[in-house]
Amino acid sequence: MAGVAALWWEEALTTALPGTAATVTARLLANSDITALAPGVEVADRGVGIVRAP
Repeated sequence: MAGVAALWWEEALTTALPGTAATVTARLLANSDITALAPGVEVADRGVGIVRAP
């Protein structure tokens, strides 16, 4: 997770996005993926999904 957050941080710094923790958090949450999880997995068990790198 920390490594992927660092990659999002690097990407934010190369764009017009503000280089803040809030930007990185938003990008992590917006790009998470649940399609690789088994169908029927409860939200409490999966959270927002699997982290994805930029």
